[in-house]
Amino acid sequence: MLPFHQHIGKSAHRYIIFILISFSSTHTFAQPDIGVDQQLPDDLIEEIVSNTDEEFDYNAYVDHLNYLFKHKIELNNATPEELMDLMLLTEEQVIAFFDYKLMHGDLLSIYELQAIPYFDLETIYKIIPYVEVNSGWSDYHMSLKNLLTEGDYSLFVRYQEVLEDQSGYNPDSGATNYYLGSAAKIYTRFRYTYGTRLSYGITAEKDAGEEFFQGSQKKGFDFYSAHFYIGKTKVIRDLCIGDYEVRIGQGLMMNSGLGFGKSAYVMNIKKEGRILKPYTSVNEALFMRGAATTFNIGEKISVTAFGSSKKIDANVSLTDTTSDEIREVSSLLESGFHRTENELADKHVIDQTVFGGNISLSTSKFEIGISGLHTQLSAPLTKDIKPYNQFEFTGDQLSNASIDYSLLIKNAHFFGETALSDNGGIATLNGVLMSIDRNVQISFLHRWFGKKYQSLFANAFSESANIQNEHGFYSGISTKPLRAWQFDAYVDVFTFPWLKFSADAPSHGTDLLAQLTYKPNKKLEMYFRYRNELKEENTTDETSVDYLIDTRKSGLRYHLSYKISSSVTLKSRVEFSFYKKDIAEQEKGMMIYQDVNFKPLSSPVSFSLRYALFDVGSFDTRIYTYENDVLYAYSIPSFSDKGSRFYIVLKYEPFKLMDIWLRFAQTYYTNRNTIGTGLDEIDGNVKTEVKAQVRLRF
Repeated sequence: MLPFHQHIGKSAHRYIIFILISFSSTHTFAQPDIGVDQQLPDDLIEEIVSNTDEEFDYNAYVDHLNYLFKHKIELNNATPEELMDLMLLTEEQVIAFFDYKLMHGDLLSIYELQAIPYFDLETIYKIIPYVEVNSGWSDYHMSLKNLLTEGDYSLFVRYQEVLEDQSGYNPDSGATNYYLGSAAKIYTRFRYTYGTRLSYGITAEKDAGEEFFQGSQKKGFDFYSAHFYIGKTKVIRDLCIGDYEVRIGQGLMMNSGLGFGKSAYVMNIKKEGRILKPYTSVNEALFMRGAATTFNIGEKISVTAFGSSKKIDANVSLTDTTSDEIREVSSLLESGFHRTENELADKHVIDQTVFGGNISLSTSKFEIGISGLHTQLSAPLTKDIKPYNQFEFTGDQLSNASIDYSLLIKNAHFFGETALSDNGGIATLNGVLMSIDRNVQISFLHRWFGKKYQSLFANAFSESANIQNEHGFYSGISTKPLRAWQFDAYVDVFTFPWLKFSADAPSHGTDLLAQLTYKPNKKLEMYFRYRNELKEENTTDETSVDYLIDTRKSGLRYHLSYKISSSVTLKSRVEFSFYKKDIAEQEKGMMIYQDVNFKPLSSPVSFSLRYALFDVGSFDTRIYTYENDVLYAYSIPSFSDKGSRFYIVLKYEPFKLMDIWLRFAQTYYTNRNTIGTGLDEIDGNVKTEVKAQVRLRF
């Protein structure tokens, strides 16, 4: 303990610093204008979707931010898990926050965040809508009655449809295996939440083309999901009953959570968050159904156990002719579509049983975990074996084990995971995030996924979707050379030591991105981006032997955002894409758009609209663009061919507990007479989409 006079001196010194920070903050650190319906940054959503083949859904995350906007995290009572779940802070920043509290005691004001290492103004602006200081109350002390009654109820109903006739909805058009249901897509959800402590609810969805309260769907929706979750008790950290998500380590064995991967956010390469979370999305494959819990043993050890049993979709390849028992399946399906007779024949045909666990040891700067996983199928998976897929999983059971770690040494944050599959396959991923100073950060990541490694639930940082047959090294840098300027860049070099679907020999490639951002104030932001990706693929020449040739995709983007007033924001973009395969002529694409976003603070009506023009040579030069949508939905279409697109999103809040959303979008092609293919084909050059949503809160 410090002598009394030293203690007084230390406290007085801190109060003086606090007063100076508070005084200067009146000019530099004001509460930003933020609406209640917070979402991920537009460009970050674009990055995630345009770089993955997986369905992207961030409902739970946005729901969490919406709750915290009204029920803020009290920083002096916060846990590391609560701050990490914001997904707006790095682990290094969270550790620095608790180190600061340990040294100086509780925060005196929100302004004191500026005194914490690695907390720049941009970071503080991101988290300030969701945190507060000195509320004098912690929800740890909330009674059970209040926990069950003082949270938020919400009810959603959403309807969307393509207005033009599509061939699959007209049996007389000559189409075979047509859609059995209507073109309407319907979604509904009821949920009760009290922060991260309690959640229960039910979600239901009918995809376009699926029957509704008739035929194969006499019980209404095609997909139902329900959950009950309670957390942050004295012993049990998390308890999930029903549908839930599991996130272990860096995703080499299992991770169904949100992953950022490669993007202009070069420091967001490490997967974070709690192991267990309730499932509230509508992806019909990537979740567990059963029960799971994480409980604490002392202050440093936690144990997680989970079990799941559900029916899944698969292509049936062999059936017992006497008992109709399914003997073999040729593939496992994840689309969740049950629109035609063929798709219904694959619905829930086999059982999938999963169980596993994790034990972790955590200190303030070090964490290590050991995990195991076993998956059992009621019928074996068999495949048409080819040279490129001969090491992929077949059979009816698979076991995995992994060890993951996280370590902070001064300004370097190390992390990684190594996983095994029961056939002897190995995969390992290791990285480091480093702060050279307040204005320079660098990241490195090395990955080696053996060709024999197998996992049915892997979702890790990678070039290809399959966590197998890949060796790569990624390096990124984020720096602010001047106050208003930021430069972000990465280079990723990768090889595929074995064959791939599109490469009949070992291949390699590089991926690089550079972005320069200028943000002189909160009203104006612009950036220039260049991206270039080089890969080897099979030739398309009519030869007896496939050989590899270079394919190059590159792009240029200029983006401008200007806040005219507290109510009106304009966004403009010009983007070019290029594609070249070996000696063939280079293909080109171009898109330009203008956005107007109108969100007055005092009006019940707000809207956003866009008009875009595009001239894109082919599907290979397609351009992805994020579009505003109704709450908790997203739209990121890819554009090819030539034409224009317009959309408008209206929000009307007649009273505090209700909001209504309407969206109208239309694409017009100048060089096409039909849109889409197969059962989705439209005879014409116009495609119109409408969407309506109502949310009740009580």
